[in-house]
Amino acid sequence: DAVLNASNGHRNKALNDEAFGLAGLIHYGEFSEADIQRDLAAAAVANGMERSEISLTLKSAISNGKDSPRVISESQQRGKPAAPMQRPDGAAQDAAGGLGKAKATKDMSEAIWRGCKPANMNQDYIKRKLGLPDGLREDADKNLIVPAYTIDGEMAFVQTITKTGKLFPKGSMPSSTPGACFVVGGQLQDGETIFIVEGLGHGWSVHQATRKPAAVCLGVGRVAGVAKALREAYPKARLIIVADIGQEPQMEAVARSIGGLWVELPADLGEKGDVNDLFQRDGLQAVADLLASPRQVSWRYKLQTPADLAALEPVRYRI
Repeated sequence: DAVLNASNGHRNKALNDEAFGLAGLIHYGEFSEADIQRDLAAAAVANGMERSEISLTLKSAISNGKDSPRVISESQQRGKPAAPMQRPDGAAQDAAGGLGKAKATKDMSEAIWRGCKPANMNQDYIKRKLGLPDGLREDADKNLIVPAYTIDGEMAFVQTITKTGKLFPKGSMPSSTPGACFVVGGQLQDGETIFIVEGLGHGWSVHQATRKPAAVCLGVGRVAGVAKALREAYPKARLIIVADIGQEPQMEAVARSIGGLWVELPADLGEKGDVNDLFQRDGLQAVADLLASPRQVSWRYKLQTPADLAALEPVRYRI
């Protein structure tokens, strides 16, 4: 009912809150993630939300909710109302101890970071992606360690890139700091262009092609949170989101939510193609040319100009 009856301007928050709260209860086995997605998506569609926005919000909220399982007391299970759901954005952490998990993740990550040495151009992933070692470290097994920092510059978590994939330290909770990211290309400044990308290889390619900074979100599910944090911290910045193949609707929805722009890659890069693939196939100039012309977001209703309004038929009233 909360999603179905939410008023315009509050629908996304209602969907996020409901999905986050329910996902925190999945471990009780009464319903599944698929149940949450199906029922909440149906309610959101019935209330007029765009499917792309629904999909992105559900994916992020459910992921965050599963990372913050809620505990229901015996009295609550017998019918006493549960505590109000809390949002995963740091405004109000839930009873599972989100703030404690954020600190534990930070402490764990700093310990890993201290045990690593600075990366260099010979590191495997850097060589394969034609990347840069700046600000990165590697562990004893030659895995690349990528730090994510909050807007205030504090380390939030680290991501490890191995030869077989990307992972976060066991027991860490990156979702407790949704705005944290790794920046390729120097300090961010308000009023300047900031690119937002999913992965590290994307950030390298974007920065090398434009000489502009790129905020690396370290996961597609983190893009919305990072974009929101950047918009709040840099209200005058020109934020541009670079979408991977297959993620265009979600990334356009994020761009719309922050008043930003977005970039669509050539379809011939194939399924899951990204900007680093374009760099390796066609060179930096091709990347630079593409990023020079980001797309405006599309709107459900056309914004009327003064000329459009003046051309409308006069409104007549009968009393």
